[in-house]
Amino acid sequence: MFISADSIHLRWIAFQAGFFSIQPEAPRPKQWDKVNSHQKRLPVKHPTKGVSSDLPGVQSQMGDEACIRWPAFFPAPLLALGARIFPGFRRLAAVFLMVALALSVPAQQSLDGYIEQGLSNNLVLRERVLSLAQAQSLLQDAKSLFLPSLNLSSSYTSGQGGRYFNFPVGDIVNPVYTALNQLMESNAFQQIENSQSYLNPRNLYDVHVRTSMPLVNTDLIYNRRMQEEQVSMKEYEADIFRRDLVRDIKSAYFNYLSSLEAVEIYANAADLLEESVRVNQSLRENGKALPANVIRAENELRSMESQISAAQNQVNKAAQYFNFLLNRPLDSPIDTGYAISAGIEHAQRESAFAETGAREELKLMESSVNMSNYAVRMREWAFAPKIHAFVDLGSQAEDWVVDDLSRYYLFGLSLDVPVFHGGRNSRALDRARLDLDLSRNRLQLMNRQLELSENASRDNLSAAIQQMQSARTQLSSAEAYFRLIDNGYRQGVNTFIEFLDARSQLTSSRLSLNVRILEVLSAHASLERETASFTLPQTALK
Repeated sequence: MFISADSIHLRWIAFQAGFFSIQPEAPRPKQWDKVNSHQKRLPVKHPTKGVSSDLPGVQSQMGDEACIRWPAFFPAPLLALGARIFPGFRRLAAVFLMVALALSVPAQQSLDGYIEQGLSNNLVLRERVLSLAQAQSLLQDAKSLFLPSLNLSSSYTSGQGGRYFNFPVGDIVNPVYTALNQLMESNAFQQIENSQSYLNPRNLYDVHVRTSMPLVNTDLIYNRRMQEEQVSMKEYEADIFRRDLVRDIKSAYFNYLSSLEAVEIYANAADLLEESVRVNQSLRENGKALPANVIRAENELRSMESQISAAQNQVNKAAQYFNFLLNRPLDSPIDTGYAISAGIEHAQRESAFAETGAREELKLMESSVNMSNYAVRMREWAFAPKIHAFVDLGSQAEDWVVDDLSRYYLFGLSLDVPVFHGGRNSRALDRARLDLDLSRNRLQLMNRQLELSENASRDNLSAAIQQMQSARTQLSSAEAYFRLIDNGYRQGVNTFIEFLDARSQLTSSRLSLNVRILEVLSAHASLERETASFTLPQTALK
C-alpha cells in the first residue's frame, strides 16, 4: 500500500481491537493535493449526508490535524496464528512493517525543490553573485601587489645634430707626437684633429627586464584586509537576499494554495446552492414552497458563481507571481504536493522553541566595522616609509651590437617618506575615526532592530496560531449548526432564510480557517527569516 508524502511522521497505534494499524499524524486535507484543481469543480458530499473530506477542517473537525486510519495490514487471526507458531512473530511483523513504510514514504520535495529552483534562477540574485565575483577579483589583485612584477622594456634612439661638445684630443696629443718624430727622425706619428661629439645618440638600442617588488608598504597590507572584508560583505549581501527570496517564495506558494482552497470552498458552497435550487423547485412543484424561494436560491447561486470567478482570478495572479519569483514562464504548472499539516506542526513547535541563527545582517555590519577600523589603521601608518627594490637586466649599445660590453645589470632601492601634505593625512584620519564610530553605532542599532523584529515575528506567529485554533472551533460549530438547520429545513421546521444564513456562516467559517492557515504558514516563514533558522541550500546559478 502506498503512503502519501504527508504521512512523514508516523506513530504506532498498537495491536488492538483485533487488527494492527498505523495512524499518520496530521495529513493535509484532500483539497490541498489537487494540482490545478481550480480548473474544474469537484463533487462534494452534502453536509446532511456526511462530512466531506474535500473541505478544510472537516476531518475530525480539526482541519489540518485530521488523521486517516489506514486499513489493517495484519488481521487478528493471522497475528494470533503467527504468535502461536513463533513467539516473536508480532515483533518481527512490526519491524518488517516499519521498514516497508520507511521505504515507501517519499520525502516532501515540492516546496524545497521550488526554493532551490528560485535560488538558482533569480535574476537579482545572479546580479549579487556577479558582484561577489568582482569583489573576489579585486581581492586577488590586492594580494598580487605583494608579489614581484616583471616588465620587459625596449627602446631605440637615433639622432643627429643638436647639442655637442668639443674634445681637444689633437691639442693634447699632437705636441707629443711631434717630439717623438724628431727623436726618431721619422714621420711615424701623424697629427690628429680635435674631436667634436653630439649628445644625441645615433642608432642606440636598450632592451632590459625590470624586476620590482615592494619591501615595506603598510598601505598594501591594509588594502588587502579591506578587500577581504569587502568580499565577506558581498557574500553576506547575497545570503541576505537569499533569505528574503526564500521567505517570498514560501509566502507566494502558500498564497497560491490558499487561493486554490478558496476556489474549492466557493465551489462547495455553489454545490449546496445548486442542491437548494433543486429542492426548492421540487417543493414548489409539489405545492410546498413559494416561487420566491426558488428565485432567491437562483440569485444566491449566481452570486456564488461570481465569487468563484473572482477567486479564480486570484489563483491566476498568485500562480503568476510565484512563477515570476522562480524566473520561469508565468503559466508554468505548480505542484501542490505540500504537507500542510506538517508545516502547521512545525510552525507550532518553532513558535516557542525556534533557535536564532547567525544573522547575515549582523555579520555584514561587523565587516563594515572591520573595514572602518582598517581604514583608521591605514591612515595612522600614513607616515611610515615605503621601500621598493628593482633590478634591471639588459643590453645597450649602438648599431645593434650585442657583446659582453653591451650587456649590463642595474640594482636600486627607492625610499618614499611623506613629510608634509598640508594636513590632509590628519584630516583623513579624523574622518576615518568618525566612520568607525558611525559603523559601531549602526551595529548596535542593527542588534536592537533585529531583536525587535524577531520578537514581533514570534508574537505574530503565536497570534496566528491562536486565531487558527479559534477558526477551527468556529468551523466545527458552523458545520453542526448547518446540519441542524438543513435537516430542519428539509422537514419544514426551519425557513429558507435560516438555511441561507447557516450556509453563509459555514462558507465564511471555511474561508476564515483557510485564511488563518495561510497566516500561520506565512508567519512561520517570516519567523524563519528573522531568526535565520532556515538552512540555505547550496545552489549554483544557471
